[in-house]
Parts: sequence; structure tokens; C-alpha cells
Amino acid sequence: MPEAGAILPALSGFAESVGVPGEFVYEADPAAIRANCLPELCRRHELSQLADSNGYLTGRRVAPSPWLKAFQVIASGKFDVAVVKRELAGLNSSTPILKQKGAGQDLIALRQKLNMKGTRELAVALYRVGKSLRYAVLDAVR
Repeated sequence: MPEAGAILPALSGFAESVGVPGEFVYEADPAAIRANCLPELCRRHELSQLADSNGYLTGRRVAPSPWLKAFQVIASGKFDVAVVKRELAGLNSSTPILKQKGAGQDLIALRQKLNMKGTRELAVALYRVGKSLRYAVLDAVR
């Protein structure tokens, strides 16, 4: 959450978009999304917009910003419940935090399918690349 009085200028245009996440994925603050500030965040921190999502950015290094929540990418690929569940099991994951931007998925039903018994807290982000549904297994950067 940004501090009171934090200013982030809006830029016109769109940030570069990539279909495969870098080493880190960032979830932009909803205020920055509504104010059309994602291009400025990308410019400041050498980030790209993640595919067709509106709010996920990606890059190769940690970008310290009160407007971004950082996650390290552990795995990513084309979405398949069985593949994601195997990936999470191999990482000793508890039931993951589910996130989506423009993916149109029923997260309650998906959470039931991904009911895991591990101890590691991870997140799974869903996003679209054209008509393809993709995922990224994420570990929050603390």
C-alpha cells in the first residue's frame, strides 16, 4: 500500500507486453491501474506488462515500489489443473492463494481442486495470452 501523498504520474500508451514471465511478477496497486500508471511503473523499473493482463507486470529483478507487490516466479506454463497440482505438491505447497487478471476463472472451484496439504505458502496467478490460459506459481518477496 503506497504511503499517503505518494504520487505516480500517468503516461499515455501501453507498456511492452510479454507472454512469458521473467524472474519476478508484480501485482500493481489497483489505484495505479485505475489511474493508467502501469506504463510509468514499467519505465521506472524496466518491467513489461504480462500478456493480456491489466495489472500484472514482470521483470528480471526486484523492483522496489510502494505501487507494486513482488513475487518470485517458481514455475509457469500453459494452464492445466493436473500440471499445476503436481507442481504445487512437489513444492510442498499449502492450498495456494489464487489470483487472476482477465482470466475469467471460477476461483472458488479451482481452490477446491487445488486443495493441498503442504506447509509452504505460494500463489498461483492466472492470465491470458490471446486465447490461451497461462499460470505462474509465485512466492511472495518479503
